[in-house]
Amino acid sequence: MPAVELREERDAAPVDQAQPLVNSLLLVPPLSQQQLAVRLIQEDFEAAKLVRDQRDYGYDAKGARLTFDTWLKQLTDLYYGHRPPKTVPWQFCSNRSMMIAMAILEVLHARLFPAVYNEDLTRWRPTEINDIERAERIEKLMYWWVRVRCKLREFFDRWVRVTVGYGESLTVSSWDVQLLDKGERLQAEEIPGVEPALPEKVLERLERSRSDIIPRQDVYLQPGATDIQRDTVIIRRKYLYRDLEEMERQGIALNVSQPSIPGAKTLKELLPVPEVTAEGATPQQMQALADVRRRNKEVECYEWYGGLDIDGDGFPEQLRLLVSLQHQVYLSGVAIADLSERGIRHLDFTGFIPRLDNPMGLEFIGVLEQVRELALEIDAIFNQLTDANSLSVMRPFFYDPTGDLDAPALKLAPNKGTPVPNPSQNVYFPEINIPTERLINAITMVMEFIERLTAASAYVMGKESEIVGGSGTATRTQAIVGAAGQRHAIPIDRLRAGAARILTQHLDVLQKNFPPGLESRVMGERGEVLFENPNELTKEGISGEFDAYLLPDESMGSRETERQLSQLLYQLALGNPIIMSDMTKLYKVTADVYKAYGKDPELYLGIAPDVKQTDRPEDENTLILQGQFASVRASVLDNPIEHIMVHMALIQDPGFQRIPQPLQQEVATFISAHIQEHMQMMQLVMQAAQKAGKGGQHAAQRDGASSGRPGAASAVGPEPRMGAAESPSSAVGATQRIGESQTPA
Repeated sequence: MPAVELREERDAAPVDQAQPLVNSLLLVPPLSQQQLAVRLIQEDFEAAKLVRDQRDYGYDAKGARLTFDTWLKQLTDLYYGHRPPKTVPWQFCSNRSMMIAMAILEVLHARLFPAVYNEDLTRWRPTEINDIERAERIEKLMYWWVRVRCKLREFFDRWVRVTVGYGESLTVSSWDVQLLDKGERLQAEEIPGVEPALPEKVLERLERSRSDIIPRQDVYLQPGATDIQRDTVIIRRKYLYRDLEEMERQGIALNVSQPSIPGAKTLKELLPVPEVTAEGATPQQMQALADVRRRNKEVECYEWYGGLDIDGDGFPEQLRLLVSLQHQVYLSGVAIADLSERGIRHLDFTGFIPRLDNPMGLEFIGVLEQVRELALEIDAIFNQLTDANSLSVMRPFFYDPTGDLDAPALKLAPNKGTPVPNPSQNVYFPEINIPTERLINAITMVMEFIERLTAASAYVMGKESEIVGGSGTATRTQAIVGAAGQRHAIPIDRLRAGAARILTQHLDVLQKNFPPGLESRVMGERGEVLFENPNELTKEGISGEFDAYLLPDESMGSRETERQLSQLLYQLALGNPIIMSDMTKLYKVTADVYKAYGKDPELYLGIAPDVKQTDRPEDENTLILQGQFASVRASVLDNPIEHIMVHMALIQDPGFQRIPQPLQQEVATFISAHIQEHMQMMQLVMQAAQKAGKGGQHAAQRDGASSGRPGAASAVGPEPRMGAAESPSSAVGATQRIGESQTPA
């Protein structure tokens, strides 16, 4: 299918096959412009291929210079463990591959993928002030679009593996439309006197955005290319002829079976088809057989992104063209402005480690290239070890050819004896000393090099630590996370930035091709409608420029580390008065602990408290002044410190002195009681937190004592020689007494 599916609705009326549909967005230039475009793409392709072949890829084991194709094949064979046949030192000697490269890449992928892409940590920010009010709408829409409709997690899983392995990847994002046949039929309207028509199929349109990873060998970049959005890019595509015919019927391809303009050559005329011979067949039947064979012929096409003055106004337009260089046929052309709402190419080029000799270029190093030499060395040592073992078991020997010994007839087998006259003189077995320990030490040393090179060891990967003792302690957790973060922080940032750019392109594709009726399908995790106002989800309602960004995952995808981090944050939160005084914050910290253990927090904690359920302290002051004391009650969801300060500010306000004296006394008495209610509620929460904190410390100390390791770190508190900090309740009480002293009698 083409890279971008154009969504223009077509009329359902039958169309003459001699006049194929032409999409309004498709560029149909004159014949001279079509030929110019084909020649331009031919020159760009040859220049890109030349600079790619002239790049230095090193040498193979026999000293031959590597080309791009042989270099890429070596990396692919290294991953799959394919080795060339070997006849030295003897035929059928050991030629196995340990597949170290695959093992290392899969370990790194398993650790880096959750650190790079986490759907729950994806955020969106507006690029202009006018778009701020729609930011929350975009956040909710794209959360559903990415997870439910497009299911991009599988794509990013493969994208991370390819990028880490080969060091770079080119991604093309597009709009995809599928027509689903669910077996429904629509009965045609009956007209008197007319034979009823057959029921028509009802096809459901499934529209979504998608991304495809282009194989490295199909990407051609111009010399000195540094920006995938500005420099010319060529992508090799392979289509079957029948797919190109279908694209022509949909109006998104030209010159396949019918010429776009008089004088243009068609692909059908130029595509060679094996001669069809059938005895007794008519010319029409022969042509039909030739068409059948042509349908399955593969056509190599080239998709070109660049600037070309296609309309002759003197300014180059950013275009996406599709041509067949082998047959010199112009097949398609679309302006980038007609494909993108922001006028950007839906291309992304992400690299892993930039090359030192070309830091600003689009050339990167991957893990397979990093470990290639060491992995081959391990294979060589292992094969030497295997061959040495074979020599020690089945030792070679020398014999006198003039004697009566039939050496080829000798066969070794358990408990088998072979008569040999005078074996001590006629047969000689040389002594072979196999340095097994040296070979094993060499394998261990090379593996240590690989671990340091790729950070594939247990400690550096952030999974466990043999250096820092104590299970579940804060020191151990911080050491693990710190070691993993230091080694992979920069490559992960590059991958995370690439994933954010791809997500931004998905939003751009959605804004350009927004399908109607989407507001009724966007629902939350519990099936609730996220957009009650139908005017929110319209093409105008989601317009604007928004960029995606992904927050870092401190646990690096490790479930055990995530649990330890959540417990550590929970212990710190229990001693924080800001969190303990706000039930919404406390619920969030507690819910994170349950999520880290794979549990649903709502099953244990209930529905998360909503800030909108509480009354603002300013609104409570208004009710108090109106004498509606029964409507003002302290709630566990309130922020007690905020409420206390706002209520006390009311008493100290000079305007409070102008209300009648009896009402002043009544209001002051109620506010004092209401503040006391808040303080009691806050003290209860603080006492519960202190008990929970002591219980957690005692449990950690018991665990440390039972395992022979020190317990958890001491609770956070003031440093030595520092004065004791005043508790929040004491400060609030002192403030209350000051307010009471200023209250008139």
